Amino acid sequence: MARNLSVKLPACPEGGSFAKGSGIKPVNQVELDLQVYPNPTTTSFRVQVSGQVNEQATIRVMDLQGRELSRKIVMAGSVHSFGSDLKAGTYLVEVLQGCKRTVQKLVKL
Repeated sequence: MARNLSVKLPACPEGGSFAKGSGIKPVNQVELDLQVYPNPTTTSFRVQVSGQVNEQATIRVMDLQGRELSRKIVMAGSVHSFGSDLKAGTYLVEVLQGCKRTVQKLVKL
């Protein structure tokens, strides 16, 4: 009995590379990390992206339906303030850098 397996992979920007590995991360590989504070807040959020130094990252703020509300191109290590114009509610902040992606939930009171 033959079985078919279908897998959908997200698009990766040109220049991205894939390799079969042993599961051990190289010493020079940097993880993408996102810090959002204060969370929850009544005013604005501060976002700090820690990732590959000297490489651009994209910060997107979306509502829970996936609609993009704002987008910024930033450098890793920098801190950015946003959200003063958002209404009370729950939002998602997504950071993309190369083929790496991280998402965090935000609450504005």
